[in-house]
Order: sequence, then C-alpha cells, then structure tokens
Amino acid sequence: MILVYAVVKFLAYSAWCHVGLRSVQSLAAGVAPSIRLGAARWLIGLFFGIGVFFAVGSVDAEAATRLYFLVYSPIRFVEWGVMVFVIARRVSRASLSITMVRLSAWCRRSAGIVPHGSSVPGGVTRKILRWPLSLLRSPRRLSTMPAESEETMAARTVWRRTATLAVVYVGLCVPARAETFPECAERAYAQAASASQEWQHSLRDVLAKVRPDLATLATLEMKHQLALIERRHAQFRYLLRTNVGRVHTREGLAMFRNFDWTEADARVLRQQSSSYVAIERTVVELERQGQARRDWPAMREYVRTSLNPNPQFQDSLRRLQERERGIEQLLKSCQPVA
Repeated sequence: MILVYAVVKFLAYSAWCHVGLRSVQSLAAGVAPSIRLGAARWLIGLFFGIGVFFAVGSVDAEAATRLYFLVYSPIRFVEWGVMVFVIARRVSRASLSITMVRLSAWCRRSAGIVPHGSSVPGGVTRKILRWPLSLLRSPRRLSTMPAESEETMAARTVWRRTATLAVVYVGLCVPARAETFPECAERAYAQAASASQEWQHSLRDVLAKVRPDLATLATLEMKHQLALIERRHAQFRYLLRTNVGRVHTREGLAMFRNFDWTEADARVLRQQSSSYVAIERTVVELERQGQARRDWPAMREYVRTSLNPNPQFQDSLRRLQERERGIEQLLKSCQPVA
C-alpha cells in the first residue's frame, strides 16, 4: 500500500511539473524532463517528510489539522519554491518576467495538490518565493563571475536558504509537540473515554435490536457504565493535578486506564469537588436500579453466550479496537518528564 502511494505521488508530481514546464517552455515539456523534475520533487518531499517525522513524532487526528497549517503548508511552499527556481533556470533572462508570473501562479496551486486542502495567501507565496526570484532577477550580483561559477553560487545560495527556511518551519512544530506531559496524557485519556462511551452506546443499540425485551435494562446499564467512565475520568484529572507520577503512558493503554486509586484519594477529591460526589451517587443509584431488575440475569447470560457472533456487535468491536490502536500511538508521544 505504501509503494502504491509513493508511485501515485511520484506520477502526480511528474504530471504537475509537466504543467509547470509547459506554462513557460512548451517545447521542452517532454516526458523525460517531467519525470526528472517529478523525481526531484519526490526526493525533496521525502527529505522534508523525514525531518518532520523525527521532529514531530506520532500525531493524533485532533492535532493533524493544526500541525498541517503550522508546519506542512509552509514547507509545501518551500518545496515548490525550489521547483520554481529549477524550472526558471531553463528559460532565458529576456523572458524571465512573464515566466515568473506564470510560475508564481503555478506554485500557489502546487502547494495544494499533494495533499489537498492547502490555502495560503498569495502574499505569503511571494515572500517565500522572493529569494529564488531575487537570484534570477539580479544578474548584476554575479555579472563579474564566469558562467559556471555563477550557476554554482546561485545553487549554493538557494540550497543554503532552503535549509535555513526548512529549519525555521520545522521549528514551528515544536509548539504542537511540546505540550506538557499532563496535557498530552489528558488528551489521550479523553480520547479513550470517548471511545468507551461510543462502545457503550453501540452495545446498548445491539441489545435493544436483538432483544427488545431487554432494551430498558440495556439502557439502564449503559447509563451506569457512562457514569463509571465519567467518575474514572474525574479521578484521572485529580491525579494529573496532584501526583502525575502515578500516570503511566509507556506500558500501553490498559495500564494507562487502570491507574491506582485509593480510598484516601477519593476522600480528598470528595472534599474538593461536589461534582465528583454527585457522580459517585449517580453510579451507586444506577447500579442499585440495574441489579434490582429481574431480567438482569437473563441479559448477563445473553451477553456472555450469544452476543459475540452478532455482525453489528463485531462491527462495533472493530471500531473500538481501531480507535484504541490510535490512542496507543498517541500514548507513545506522551513522554513523562524524567
């Protein structure tokens, strides 16, 4: 699958570089030059992508949008700015003005091709492209040097500035990653709680569908489980505030959720939070109502012996497991302070 993605991306780059070539030099817009430029663009993207990967690490879905606009959008313009310079060097200086107008428009569209959705103002594009354009439009700086030295100096200047901009833009990802350990852990736990809540709703829906006679009890038990999830989340937040060392992210999701909780912790939290006291009362009351029902043994037996083969149940279980795998990845990026 990764190989297919890489090939498709390479072909897309080659096709779009063909468009760029054709816009400024239609006679040179052949297959071979387009493929060479596509390969260069693919390698540039790989270089920046590896750098961002090591700088940012794993990214969860909630942070993806912020990370894209903070880091990937500016980097896209740096990458395509290099391609503008490469293509512009193929034309004569006499036609450079109209060439740069066309390539500027091409570059603005380029930054949104792979991936889709980039929207950066034209002013930003002009600023990012200013350094390669200034090199191409200022021959007086290099007029006293031989032609070969001029090209070498220009290339060195471009790559030096590209590397500088890359470091600056990759540095933008530090705020996205440098959230504190409690913030990262809370985000992971909130996602885990949300996944558990969705699972409880799905379980109730399946039971109500296949056993309508158990629908009332299934709803009551769902409310009980949701209250337990809410109580556990309140306990987790308390630990983050008072004893973050008891929060473990390196041993996986199960250990992360099953943190130690003592009666001494509960007493302190009850004194600090009236809402926690209310949650505890809700848990006790819902448990009492469920166990008082005569159909409780029947539902428990059905869940234990007959629910697992149900297709809707299996679909819900797969969704839960998929979400939990994503949370496991997020936990790897939550590094406690040594």
